[in-house]
Amino acid sequence: MYVYLLEINFIIYDAFSLKDKRRTVRSILDYARKNLNISAAEISDLDILNKAHLGFVTISNSNKVARKIIDDLINRIESTYPIEILEKNIERLA
Repeated sequence: MYVYLLEINFIIYDAFSLKDKRRTVRSILDYARKNLNISAAEISDLDILNKAHLGFVTISNSNKVARKIIDDLINRIESTYPIEILEKNIERLA
């Protein structure tokens, strides 16, 4: 069993209100949950207009599959949304 944790901090360039921020964050979380079957949540910076801190967890019986899911998520976030990633931490827990 392989468990991967991804923590990502980023700035959202098109967020001029909390509603704009929530739209972007919700889109990222929904994509991760529905398409990649990843557990996802906003974990801090809830009331900051243009900054988000998200956490994602995936579990698999294959190390390659679990890592690929995390990498696919990062690539999707970087290529689709108008953001700048400040920090990302990938950790294999098991």
